[in-house]
Amino acid sequence: MGSNLGSQSFTSYTYTFPATRTQYVLCFGFSNAPGQFNLDDVSVASIVGGTNLLTNGGFESSSSSYPGWTATGSSYNSNFEIETSPVHTGLYSFHNGVSTMAYLGQSFAATIGTTYNTELRNESVYIPETETGRVGSDCLGSG
Repeated sequence: MGSNLGSQSFTSYTYTFPATRTQYVLCFGFSNAPGQFNLDDVSVASIVGGTNLLTNGGFESSSSSYPGWTATGSSYNSNFEIETSPVHTGLYSFHNGVSTMAYLGQSFAATIGTTYNTELRNESVYIPETETGRVGSDCLGSG
C-alpha cells in the first residue's frame, strides 16, 4: 500500500536515450487512486544543448487545456486539468487525479544516432506502490 505523505516539493527526473528511429511518443500513464500529482517542465532535447522537441512542455499555453498533448483513456476528461498551484516554474502545471488508467502523450521527431535527455518535474501528494509509465503509439489512441 502507498503512503499519503502530504504535499511534497517537485522532484526532477532525467532519462537519457539514444535515438534509433525518427519518431517517438512520450507517454505518461496514470492510475493513481486515491492520490494525485502535478507534472511540470517536461522536455526532450539533445544532450549537446538542443531545444525542447515537445510542444507546451511547461503547460503554459493555456489556463484550461494542454495544447500539444493528447489525452486518452476513460477517465481523463474530468480528472486531467491545468492548475495554478503547485507549479515548478511559470504559471501552470498539469494536474492528474484519475482513478482508472488514462494517458497523456505527445509525439516528436528525433535524429537517429543523437542522444536525448527527457526531463520532467513531478509533485505528488500520494506515493503509490507502483507507478505506470510507457512509450508507445497506443498512448495517442492509434493502437
